[in-house]
Amino acid sequence: MARLRLGTKKLNFQRPVYNVDGTMNRHGTITHACDLMVKQGNKKVQQRFYVSNLGKDRFILGYPWFWAFNPDIDWEEAKLKGPGIKMETIRHEVMEKARSYIQKLKTQIAATKVECFPW
Repeated sequence: MARLRLGTKKLNFQRPVYNVDGTMNRHGTITHACDLMVKQGNKKVQQRFYVSNLGKDRFILGYPWFWAFNPDIDWEEAKLKGPGIKMETIRHEVMEKARSYIQKLKTQIAATKVECFPW
C-alpha cells in the first residue's frame, strides 16, 4: 500500500495469515489496513482491505466485495462482466465532493452578480 500511496491504519489487533495448507504465511501477521471506496457502475461501497505481501498481485477482492456487488461472472473466460471496478481513498472522495461544492458556489455567485454603472 505504501507503493500505491493509499494510506494505511495500524490495526488494534494483528491478524494472522495462513496458507491454504494451514501453515503460517511467511510474511507474518497483518498489522495494517486501508479503507477504500469501491465503485462498479452506479454502486459505491466503502470497504476495508488488509495489507499483506501478495507478490505480483495488488488487491484480492474477497467475500465482502462479492457480497456487496454480486457480480456477473464469465467463468469460461475468468472475467467479471459489466462495468470496470474503480477504487479510491476516502479522502479522495471527500476532496471531490468539496471541489464540486465550491464550483457550485462559484456558479451561484456568478449568476447572482449584478454590476451597476453610474449614468
